[in-house]
Amino acid sequence: MTLLELVVAMAVGLLVVTVSAQAVRQSWDARDRVRAESDRLATARAAFLLVTRDLEQTRPGDLRIERRPGALAPDLDTSADVPAPVLVSYWVRDHVLSRRERLRFAAREETDEIPLLGGVRAFDVRCLAEGEWHPAWDRSTLPEACRVTLELPGDLRLDTLVIPAAREGG
Repeated sequence: MTLLELVVAMAVGLLVVTVSAQAVRQSWDARDRVRAESDRLATARAAFLLVTRDLEQTRPGDLRIERRPGALAPDLDTSADVPAPVLVSYWVRDHVLSRRERLRFAAREETDEIPLLGGVRAFDVRCLAEGEWHPAWDRSTLPEACRVTLELPGDLRLDTLVIPAAREGG
């Protein structure tokens, strides 16, 4: 083998190694993107399920949906019984869905705000009563159903109907 053949063989080998290394790096990057998206979806699903669980457990007189002018989403107050009777609040500020709870029978002792999900583009709760969807709610009775919608970047939209379990006559 001549020196020229050796140099050509080394150049070809180096090219093969470089292309292989780039392919491995691209597959690692793709794996990391898929993991990040999977984590984002799991976090969104967990937050969404927590909101719907709390709405299912709400009691008559405990549900309040208030819409502040210019707000990205309504403020939602409800109640839940797991693991203990609590009053729960949800809101979106700076594209972060947050939750706070306090014991139902405590003297206004609130827990810290818990950020549940960032990057929220839209969060909406509407209540069905008398055949109409209401964007706000502050009644002593429960609605027939609640529609919960959560939108995140990348055209991710979670949407469901919730029927409060304690609904009178339901």
